[in-house]
Amino acid sequence: MEDSKYYTPNISEFYPCFEYEMKERFMDGVVKTQKQFDESNWISCIYTLGEGPYLERTMFGNNPHSHPSAIRVKYLDKEDIESLGFKYYGTRNYHTLNGIEESGFLKKLEDDSNVYIKCFLDKDDKVTSQLDITSTDVFTYDTSTPWDAYCEGGCGPSAQQIRIKNKSELKVLLKQLGIDE
Repeated sequence: MEDSKYYTPNISEFYPCFEYEMKERFMDGVVKTQKQFDESNWISCIYTLGEGPYLERTMFGNNPHSHPSAIRVKYLDKEDIESLGFKYYGTRNYHTLNGIEESGFLKKLEDDSNVYIKCFLDKDDKVTSQLDITSTDVFTYDTSTPWDAYCEGGCGPSAQQIRIKNKSELKVLLKQLGIDE
């Protein structure tokens, strides 16, 4: 279902470079009809300083009373992780239950170390619970899997069992860990 891929953010989630989508022509403060909402396209946006009052008006003005919010954010999914340079390494078959699979992703850094993300994906490739991120130089492409290296323990910064709702949050965390692009 399309709607389960998105959520309406809280105004406190917005910061410079935060990625979200908004209905075209809904930031002008003019009340729109349900038909205008339905016929309007979603456009990709990146938050910049000074947009706060306009976002609040779009999210909490008169429009949301008559139909859904004109602002949405996509939940973190497989495509988002791969767009940050990670390669999908599949699932662990014995950790699959009700269509939710334990999945692994790998990214090789310029210093030849590796970063791993372990998470659970649902049948629509949406991350369903927490992420485990670790960096290490243990992994070799021919002899190991991301899980083997993950279990061996990382030698660099890591974040374990952290809940990330969207791609923007993951980018911030990777930057804080020194693992940015």
